[in-house]
Amino acid sequence: MIRSIAFAAVCLLTSSCSTFHTADGYHWVGRWADDTGYFLDVRHSGGCYRLTRSGNPAQLEFLDLSDDERRFRYREDDAFIHTLTVVSRDVIHDEWLELPAKTIWRTNDMHRVLRR
Repeated sequence: MIRSIAFAAVCLLTSSCSTFHTADGYHWVGRWADDTGYFLDVRHSGGCYRLTRSGNPAQLEFLDLSDDERRFRYREDDAFIHTLTVVSRDVIHDEWLELPAKTIWRTNDMHRVLRR
């Protein structure tokens, strides 16, 4: 089955973005996937984060990166706000806030996909 892919390019105007990672070495850039096969690709170039995900087409809009760079938030259409939080070097926690109700719809862990 071929999955459609959604693309978003969102520019950051903060200098912290240019480092690509936190002081602890946790990198946002790469492919992250959960146990169901859902994935999120995070790329960074030219001062912008570019987000790609599996599933139906959606507009992905970068919202913010915490000062310590351990939390990354983005909006998926007008349906969800995702808060990604570093758990370890290769695991992030994804919390889905459903809009407009602003209730937690789902939480799950995503793991870094290592490409060979």
